[in-house]
Amino acid sequence: MKKVGITAWLLVLCSCVSMQAQEDSAHQIVPLTVVKGFNTSLSAKVIQNDSNIQKSFVQNSIADALVQNNMIHVKSYGTGLQTVAFRGTGAEHTAVFWEGIQLNSSMNGTVDFALLPSFFTNEVLINYGDGGAGVGNAAVGGTVHTGSKLNFKKQREVSLLLQSGSYDNNSIGVGFLRGSKRFVTSTKVYMHKAENDFIYQNQYKKNKPDERVRNNALNQIGVMQQLGYSWKHQYLKFSTIYLGSKRELYNTSSPSADETQEDRTLRSSLRYSNFISKSLNLNAMLGYSNEYLRYLDPTVEDSKYLVNAYLSKVRLTKKYHKSEVDVLYQIQSQNANSDNYEDESIRNEQNIALSIKKNLTNRFLSKTAVRGTLFNGRILPFNIGQVLSFNLSKKIQMSTSVNSIYRLPTFNELYWLGAGNKDLKPEKGWKQDLTTSFHSKLFDAHVSGFHILVDDWLIWLPNGTKWLPQNIRKVRSRGAEITLNKELKIQKTRLNLKGNYSFTKTTNEEVETGNEAVLGKQLINVPLHKASALFAIVKSHWTFTSYLNYSGESFSTSNNKNIMDSYTVLSSGISRTFKWKYFEGNLALSARNILDQRYEVLPGNPVPGRTFWIKLNLQINK
Repeated sequence: MKKVGITAWLLVLCSCVSMQAQEDSAHQIVPLTVVKGFNTSLSAKVIQNDSNIQKSFVQNSIADALVQNNMIHVKSYGTGLQTVAFRGTGAEHTAVFWEGIQLNSSMNGTVDFALLPSFFTNEVLINYGDGGAGVGNAAVGGTVHTGSKLNFKKQREVSLLLQSGSYDNNSIGVGFLRGSKRFVTSTKVYMHKAENDFIYQNQYKKNKPDERVRNNALNQIGVMQQLGYSWKHQYLKFSTIYLGSKRELYNTSSPSADETQEDRTLRSSLRYSNFISKSLNLNAMLGYSNEYLRYLDPTVEDSKYLVNAYLSKVRLTKKYHKSEVDVLYQIQSQNANSDNYEDESIRNEQNIALSIKKNLTNRFLSKTAVRGTLFNGRILPFNIGQVLSFNLSKKIQMSTSVNSIYRLPTFNELYWLGAGNKDLKPEKGWKQDLTTSFHSKLFDAHVSGFHILVDDWLIWLPNGTKWLPQNIRKVRSRGAEITLNKELKIQKTRLNLKGNYSFTKTTNEEVETGNEAVLGKQLINVPLHKASALFAIVKSHWTFTSYLNYSGESFSTSNNKNIMDSYTVLSSGISRTFKWKYFEGNLALSARNILDQRYEVLPGNPVPGRTFWIKLNLQINK
């Protein structure tokens, strides 16, 4: 009866909104970039990765693709775990999706991007400003949306990917694609193996000697299957992916000889779209995730975690000439099994969201959204989001957004034996974003300012001999981002110049009693300054790309007494595309960290020096 009541309420809500929306014949302006699928974008800043870098460089994982976007902070544990953080927030504050399924670990809230092969993804979208009303849980700093688009057309293709790099990094990927106007099937298999035994400077020993990393190998295998069927303005898309890996773990500050981690994940989504009419669309989705993790240190522990998650979404979109109305209902249920958790470890979340987009004038677009959330039987405060877009002229555009944000406690925070607390509150707060874009014959410029305030920040703190999760701190992040871009065409040669700079100040505004020394201090592992420069030359079948990344000083302790040095990384790559009869492809050679910079992003986790890579991407079309 409860589900029937909710459904009836949804239908009534849709009817009320439809009657209130207005329809007229005024000319529409170009809308904001809206993330496809079930997400209601309320962001003033949405970007995609540079295609020249994708052609010229070997990108084993999505982390390799994102690291070149220097305004995003990729926290790298050397060649191991890699997480992504936006605008001074934590890795757990980045919401990550694949085919509409959220990838954030329900155990600790983060995503290991090093274990997401780029071979399985042909769409990556980076969203800076969205929040709780548009995306939901964990969209505090930003969101990353990934997926694989299927095209309904007559096609037969076999694809082959071969990649090799320094320190015995080798990858192979094979794909099979066949399609028609009605049916598409795509199968991909990927394997990656690496020793990663590079030389580093051990800063934790006298005279900082050069040593070779040990216990750092990675073995990974993945399989992805997609099926699509289209008929009478409707289509079904089924996607499933399995990823399995075994990784050796190292930390130079406290090495363990046999520390390993096994990860196995299975995710499946079934998506249905029905374009009922030119103005009414129905989208529905069923999702399933299975996460298995085993951490093994023979001298300490053998921990195993298993999480099953079930997801369902329904969305109705009603379009008018100058407006659009969306209603979304979502249910997600997760259950976990581990010797480190209490019995009946569950996380249940229900969401209902309404958004209204409207062109108020030919140059002014508004989008408003509200989301209600029920978590483990507890009603959370409504999340509200608003974005405004102005076309001031043909050359100048402005977008501003205000969003409330939240992050739900994880299984570790709720149910860890002897430490978890079922009464923990979700983190909550607000974020504001203002972006101005200027286009001219000389250059394109994008300037953004942001402010994020998070209350009830969840942090693990010592309590005697135990570490306990607590809602104590308030954290504020604010800053600015600048992008300059210039493209030149000289006869048949195209030149692209791009520069990025970001300033991020993230401080503790309120702290727990007895820890006042960290009040007002910069959060650890958040550099104040980051900058990058990209130079690309494209001529005929050749592409040459070079980029320089600079990351300023950061702190490794909360009192800001221990400083992590700044570092500068220069990388270059060259590629050539070719086509002959049924064959077409791309061959690329690249060098990373050409200056052989010795540095660490996180303490005790050195990053490799100079490395060399080669990639062959081949397609056979018939």
